[in-house]
Amino acid sequence: MTNAPVLILAIGMTMVILVAEIDISVGSQFAVCSLAAAWLAKAGIPMLLLVPCALVIGAGVGAINGVLVARLRLPSIIVTWHAGCVAQRIAVDYRGCVGAGPAGKFSVVRPEPARGESLIFHCGPGGVFVFAWGLRNVGAGRAVYAVGSDPEAARLAGMNPARVIFSVFVLMGVLTALAAV
Repeated sequence: MTNAPVLILAIGMTMVILVAEIDISVGSQFAVCSLAAAWLAKAGIPMLLLVPCALVIGAGVGAINGVLVARLRLPSIIVTWHAGCVAQRIAVDYRGCVGAGPAGKFSVVRPEPARGESLIFHCGPGGVFVFAWGLRNVGAGRAVYAVGSDPEAARLAGMNPARVIFSVFVLMGVLTALAAV
């Protein structure tokens, strides 16, 4: 169960792939969101506020990627590679500011990993089912498929491909932060 957060990332990555893009920055985004959560915890922010703050940070990173890919039409592999490099540099440069415990592990946040991973493990299949159902039966989900299949046809059908792609990258950032927390 130690890879339970990967399930959350897989849902977002599925949507990125369905819109015919790629996001190779999720590992570095994960590190930055984890670091931000540790900073917030060290500052005394309660868990009920820490989670939304981390989600906003993740959404911000996803929005930057989304603007560069959807609005400026830059190749997503280049944008997310660069975003990953920047996020990795931030994580490496600032990880010492949080404080480390024995063997270099963070000692600020000590949740019970088994409880959190167990929750993801047990709720995961339901989340995947809801996600798959939403892609097939909700207009926004069908828009993801339409934009990935043929952006011009989706545009002619009244959809805004740039907005769909932007939204998918923002959602990927939010899900990365959720997995990190």
